[in-house]
Amino acid sequence: THLIVDLKNDANLEIDLYDINGRRLKTLYQGMMNKGKHRLLVKLQDFPEGIYFISLINRKISRNLKIIRIK
Repeated sequence: THLIVDLKNDANLEIDLYDINGRRLKTLYQGMMNKGKHRLLVKLQDFPEGIYFISLINRKISRNLKIIRIK
C-alpha cells in the first residue's frame, strides 16, 4: 500500500500507524519532508485483517486516514 503526501511547504512530519484501539503500532516516517508530492510505502503484511489509522502530524495540522487491511 502506498500513501501519497502532497505538501505546499517544507514540514517536519510524523506519520504513524494506529490500530482500531488507538495503539501506535509503527512510525512510518519522522523528520523533515520537502514540499511537493511524496510516495511512502506502508507495509501491512505483518498485521492481521482489520481497520487501521494513519496519522500525519506537524506543528500546524493533524490529519487522520482510515485504512482497511484485507488479505
